[in-house]
Amino acid sequence: LLLELLTQKGTCTPEEFVEILKKGDHQHVEDQLKRTSTHSKTTKGPSDVADDVIACLKDLYATEYAHVRPLPWFPDLDLKRHLGEVYTNLQLQYNDGRGHFRDTDTIVSLVDIYNTREGEASQASVRSSVRKIRVEGDPGIGKPCSCQKLAFDWSCGKLERFKVVLFLEMRHLAGKVKDTIFKQLLPEDTKTTPDQLWSYIQDNQDDVLFILDGLDELSQEAGKVTDVVDLIQGKI
Repeated sequence: LLLELLTQKGTCTPEEFVEILKKGDHQHVEDQLKRTSTHSKTTKGPSDVADDVIACLKDLYATEYAHVRPLPWFPDLDLKRHLGEVYTNLQLQYNDGRGHFRDTDTIVSLVDIYNTREGEASQASVRSSVRKIRVEGDPGIGKPCSCQKLAFDWSCGKLERFKVVLFLEMRHLAGKVKDTIFKQLLPEDTKTTPDQLWSYIQDNQDDVLFILDGLDELSQEAGKVTDVVDLIQGKI
């Protein structure tokens, strides 16, 4: 029946095809086409989800994360500096496995830490091997600043390896990661739902970077309800 109707349709417009259905007493086919059309207009595909979220994130990082306060313990002191003025590149250290470090002559930019490997490994093998990077250090050495700089660089197109970068502050974490993304990073009027975004993240894991700032600041209460540890361990 449908093949016969499509033959009748020929090169007519969708509206004209609906009229053919009405005249031929095929109301059930007309209703199904209308439902399908409505669903296709309201359902977001993976690329729509990514584009919507990426635009929001880049705008946030490029504006809110472009500056830092060198003296955060003086909130009343309006002293802000652009990241480019205060951030310095990283100097790699060698760990002998016994807790002793020595400086090397290797200087890298922050975005290069995902690609730095000894030897001549191909980009494909480097990409697959670098899954998690832990940043440690004494208070005040600039760990949050480094996280902020990484997100800002991505918004400026300097971290092309990842399509989506999600910078989450652990001290404000309350609940599941997918809900925290919306609470901390995305506007209330965003068209993407948490389930749509999480589905995209699960289907495109190599293209998504999570930056988790201050994991040691995660409260004991939040630690009982959040799934961020499962995220780090690759369980979700």
